[in-house]
Amino acid sequence: MIKNFIVKIKKLKKKSFFLILIKKLLNEIWCLEKNLSNTKKYFEMYNSLKKQSYYEAWLLLDEIDTDIILLKPNVSFEKNI
Repeated sequence: MIKNFIVKIKKLKKKSFFLILIKKLLNEIWCLEKNLSNTKKYFEMYNSLKKQSYYEAWLLLDEIDTDIILLKPNVSFEKNI
């Protein structure tokens, strides 16, 4: 009886460990996708400025700013410096 209980606990620990790893990995992938998206938007914004489409550039810059704000809680900046 106790052996079965211990085995079940070990399986749960393994599952929860893998779930934590998967969540961290998904978070990392999401952050990378957002960074890539922001980089593309930044180049679009720069090209809009060159074309003197200032309002379009401002909207893109606002989107980039919002994305960065959303990234902050999900990224450890101290670790990446």
